[in-house]
Amino acid sequence: MKNINRKDIKDLESINLLNKKGFSLMEVMGVLFIVMVGMVGVMSLVIQNIQVKDINTNRIIAHQLAQEGVELIRKQRDTNWIGCSKIASPAQDCWLSNIEPGFSYKVDFNDTYPEIVTSIEETNLYKNVDNMYVHNFSSQETPFYRMIEITSINEYSAYVTVTVNWQERAEMYSYSAETVLFNWK
Repeated sequence: MKNINRKDIKDLESINLLNKKGFSLMEVMGVLFIVMVGMVGVMSLVIQNIQVKDINTNRIIAHQLAQEGVELIRKQRDTNWIGCSKIASPAQDCWLSNIEPGFSYKVDFNDTYPEIVTSIEETNLYKNVDNMYVHNFSSQETPFYRMIEITSINEYSAYVTVTVNWQERAEMYSYSAETVLFNWK
């Protein structure tokens, strides 16, 4: 090992390497604590953002399921008009066939007629292999329930309310779409 002589020490002092002090353990721990607090804040924002994304995704799905329910009831009204014209019955008499006011229904795009239900628990929706929402129990279960309620306004109109409920992270959510059906034929 080489011995350090006075000339080497003077060279080191001239560039201030011998007089510099390092960081203490407390300074290092303080910096690490500040960085850690900042990272915890960032991570909590990331987690909250993921949760809000899931809730918003399900709200969009619920909105679309409710709108589909309205359209399925309109389809049934239109089908009734076609059926009424084939049997020469006045449209006023049968435009609400199979969708009588005062009842609640479940229906999906595969159904010929809406089915009467007594509570929303009977209306669970499932995803089939084509990723379509159906009431078929053999498909993949989803958190969504859709119930359609029809209320008579007068002999020429009916009020339709489609309610979609779902549960996410132990909290219940609900979305409703409403419309008025008219017998304008």
